Amino acid sequence: MTLMRVRNAAVSLVGLKTQRRPDRLDASMVKSGSRVGLFEVGAVTTQSAVIGADDSHLNFRVFLNIQQQVLSCKTQVTFNNSLGRVYFFFVKPFHKLIVPAMLRAAVRHVTPRPESG
Repeated sequence: MTLMRVRNAAVSLVGLKTQRRPDRLDASMVKSGSRVGLFEVGAVTTQSAVIGADDSHLNFRVFLNIQQQVLSCKTQVTFNNSLGRVYFFFVKPFHKLIVPAMLRAAVRHVTPRPESG
């Protein structure tokens, strides 16, 4: 999460959104239309979710999917202006480090739903 702290410090200088330290999440509260940190939750099923954020410089979506207890993630970025392209130029080399780190952090901060029984 050191990379995210560096990212937040750098982008705050140019007025972009930053993320505060994540709170513990109750998985039952993650539903379409809710917010998780900076991200808005889109479509949610028992095996997939779409989260994302729209900003003046770029829009992005994260597609999460669980199959046979394996979590996969795909990202989509749409640039709205040159600042988005410049920002992502610097982020892209770290993307493969940041995304897995954020997924690990998310797993640590999610409280499993109680089993009904």
